[in-house]
Amino acid sequence: MMRFIPPRVDPFKHVQPRYVAYCVAQGAASAAAQEQVDKARWGHRWMMPFAMWLSDETRQWCRETNTPPAGMSWTEHAAFTEWLTARYPVVAPVPEQVRKVANGRSRK
Repeated sequence: MMRFIPPRVDPFKHVQPRYVAYCVAQGAASAAAQEQVDKARWGHRWMMPFAMWLSDETRQWCRETNTPPAGMSWTEHAAFTEWLTARYPVVAPVPEQVRKVANGRSRK
């Protein structure tokens, strides 16, 4: 699932990329929104869903790349993070020209 981020607003600023991917996968509009959902369901163990999701995604990446999970190097960890962010992208803001048309201004 992809989420639209309004222009000049980044609800994932200063958030770890793997947690951003988790939030996007869950359909959350921001890290704070996902945190509230997880705290309501899991209480003081609110990071458990993220840890379980990340474990599943790591296993999937290791299967696809034939990498043993226990032996991931720093390079492999970086490749995994890239794979994860590509798999769960945050949609870029709408270009200015499209916003003008959407707001009723005509293109010239």
